[in-house]
Amino acid sequence: MVRVRFLSTLKEAAGAEWATFALAEAADLEALLAAVAAAVGGGALGRSAEYQWRHGAAEPMVLLNGRQVEPDRWAVTSLADGDEVWLLPPLAGG
Repeated sequence: MVRVRFLSTLKEAAGAEWATFALAEAADLEALLAAVAAAVGGGALGRSAEYQWRHGAAEPMVLLNGRQVEPDRWAVTSLADGDEVWLLPPLAGG
C-alpha cells in the first residue's frame, strides 16, 4: 500500500487529506498518479484548464518519501509497499 497526501488546493479537490492505494506488481509513480487521477478526478491533478490557469502549470509537484520527483522521472520511479507520496500544486513566485 502507498499513502498519498493531498496538500493545499489538491486537498480541497480530492475531498480528503490522505488516501491509500494498493500497488500492482512493478508499480511506478506514473501508474500511481493515473490511479489517483481516476479516483479523485483528473482535473484535481492538473489536467483541467482551471487548474492550469490558477497555478500556471499542468502538473502537480510530487514528493516520494520527502524527495521531489520531476515529471520526466515518474515512469521510471518504482514504488514499494509503505511509500508515502505527497502531491502539491506547483509553486509559483514572483
